[in-house]
Amino acid sequence: MVNLFVYDNQLTYREGVKHLLEIKIPKCKVEVFGDIDKKELQTMDSFPDLVIVDPTFGYEKTLRIIDFYVENGVKVVLLSSYEKDREKVLTLLQKNISGYLVKTMETTDLLKYLKTILNGGRYIHPIVANVLLDFFRTSNRAQSKGVMGNKKVVTI
Repeated sequence: MVNLFVYDNQLTYREGVKHLLEIKIPKCKVEVFGDIDKKELQTMDSFPDLVIVDPTFGYEKTLRIIDFYVENGVKVVLLSSYEKDREKVLTLLQKNISGYLVKTMETTDLLKYLKTILNGGRYIHPIVANVLLDFFRTSNRAQSKGVMGNKKVVTI
């Protein structure tokens, strides 16, 4: 049996995801949450195999959920309509999550990557990966200027 938890503010979306996963992933049981507090997290007596969280659920709440489950050895995937705040995305990616998916992806791709993650893999959607690339490009440029002064440096 595969147990999954879905945290999302949108009732119709989380219920749709629940039904999709229970139909398409064999022996899958999904529990959905529209809200949860710190006390409820601490009183859990069993853990799912995977937690799916929409980071727009509330940033501080999302961080608490991620930290709680990751500390207890549970895989966490972010599934978002896409957070545009670069700093928030970078902070979320540093939380040892197993994946960052977007709600606009094809259903077949969503299922494929969730199964990949359940089997121990990781996946970051290209839209989110671009935030990482931009961050590293900016960081590398800043480091190059710091080391080389104003000289133009080309790295291949």
